[in-house]
Amino acid sequence: MKQELYEINSTEDLSTYVFLSKGRKGEIVKIVQFTHLRMEVSPDRYNLALGDWIDEKIDAGNITNNGDIKTVMATVGAITLYYTSQFPLREIFVAGSSRNRSRLYQMLVSNNLEEIEKDFDVFGIRYFNNRSDELEGFAKPFQKNETYGAILVIRK
Repeated sequence: MKQELYEINSTEDLSTYVFLSKGRKGEIVKIVQFTHLRMEVSPDRYNLALGDWIDEKIDAGNITNNGDIKTVMATVGAITLYYTSQFPLREIFVAGSSRNRSRLYQMLVSNNLEEIEKDFDVFGIRYFNNRSDELEGFAKPFQKNETYGAILVIRK
């Protein structure tokens, strides 16, 4: 059974997507935004930011707890799939706004890895150590039950 998706709107340049999270706290405006990461190592790497639209800006640190995480993340997945169909050479970098958020993203990828790998090569990027929020910078093939600070997906 396919997961329900929210209705999505995007900007003309396809860099920003908007949808409404609908749950126990009502309707909450969600934003997905792709921004270019200027890196010599990978000039086509883009950050995927997910957040709530609060006070006319994206708040990636807000904890919504609207009870619809599966639908929200399925919608983000659909957006990523569409975005990379339009820009197939772009690598998508995803890191949470906190270690807990990064862990949540990692668990969601782990639980859906087989489905995700139909369209993407998936990599994990580790923290330097348990006390640091700094990432190693080396992307290695994603493995379940590993701890990553960020995830990188590349369209097949």
